[in-house]
Amino acid sequence: MRHDLRTAEAAGGNPPLRSAYRVCCGVTRRDPAEYALVQLLPAALRPPYWALWAAASTVDDLADAPGEPFESRAARVAEWKTALRREREVGSSPDPVRAALIDTAARWGLDLSELDGAIRVVQEDMVGRRLTNWHAWEQWNGDGQLPWFEQVIRVMLRAGIVVLPGTANFNAFPELVCGVRLSDILTDLSEDLAGGHLLLPESELASTPAPRTTCFD
Repeated sequence: MRHDLRTAEAAGGNPPLRSAYRVCCGVTRRDPAEYALVQLLPAALRPPYWALWAAASTVDDLADAPGEPFESRAARVAEWKTALRREREVGSSPDPVRAALIDTAARWGLDLSELDGAIRVVQEDMVGRRLTNWHAWEQWNGDGQLPWFEQVIRVMLRAGIVVLPGTANFNAFPELVCGVRLSDILTDLSEDLAGGHLLLPESELASTPAPRTTCFD
């Protein structure tokens, strides 16, 4: 059964919800490449994508907040995760990003508990993570990124858009997610190095001619 594609119109009768989606759109707009990608989607599918992207970005921003001590950042991520778990049971939230995410899940039949593992990966990354080889890197990326992408795919499928027409393409989907993640890391390479963290396999870094200390100091 085709789901109602008029997310924005349906939220139009609910000013707080409409405002929540507007906040999510603003968060997505902060990433020009991501925002341009969303613009390629049918207009009715953009609000759920805004909500999912804004939620993922919010968790990352809480974890990476510059100048804040680890304890404060860890507490804020834990609080956000706990609030989402509680609020998804009641179906609403005073937080605009979580409100839009919960509404998106209700409209499109998404199970937000599937995101718990991805948020847990962010929490573990804050403690520190060493990725010894590409296998470990792919496992880390799959656990942290794939659940968010799967939610997007479910929205498209329930809208009647065939995204993965064959088994071969479905099996290749994790590779696509890895490619997107690697492109993002390489784009932010100088910023990540300046911040003292570079999430690439140690086996790959060890093979570069640059001294090891330039990647970890």
